[in-house]
Amino acid sequence: MNCKSCGKNNGLEGREFCRNCFLRSVEHRIKKELRLIKKDSIILQVDESAASKVLEQVISQVFENSKRTIKKVAKPVENAFVPVTLDEINAEFLKSILFRKTSGKKGERLKFPLARVTSEECEEYCRIKGIKHEPRNKDEIQKLLGEIEKTYSGTHFSLKSTREKLDEIRKK
Repeated sequence: MNCKSCGKNNGLEGREFCRNCFLRSVEHRIKKELRLIKKDSIILQVDESAASKVLEQVISQVFENSKRTIKKVAKPVENAFVPVTLDEINAEFLKSILFRKTSGKKGERLKFPLARVTSEECEEYCRIKGIKHEPRNKDEIQKLLGEIEKTYSGTHFSLKSTREKLDEIRKK
């Protein structure tokens, strides 16, 4: 299969991109979210998950020549960058609608640089780069969303768009 981006005949199995273009695509989407941040110091919640490892890697790339300080914490604190992915955010959104349940996290006070990247992409990124990580358990909603995404590609991004539109309406 040819890579969608560079056209080389070495696409990853089940993906439209080759290894290098896949890594660049993930990093680009995270960097796009990071551009919105205007802080001198960065608080980064870290754990052993693939999402955390990817976020840590990209943040260190982006800010390696910067004067910004990076403080690592184990639990989310106000204005922290948290390693929560698109599919995890979408699952929380659906739970809040279907079951009136929330995770209890104050979303407005946390930063989600992985809001355009799925858990599976983080795991694949770590696999390609040889980064050791611990898998996260997925709840039933996340599993269901994963199955829907396989059948209807783009579901995660459609839900993201819907969430953003509803947030705009709610803020009016």
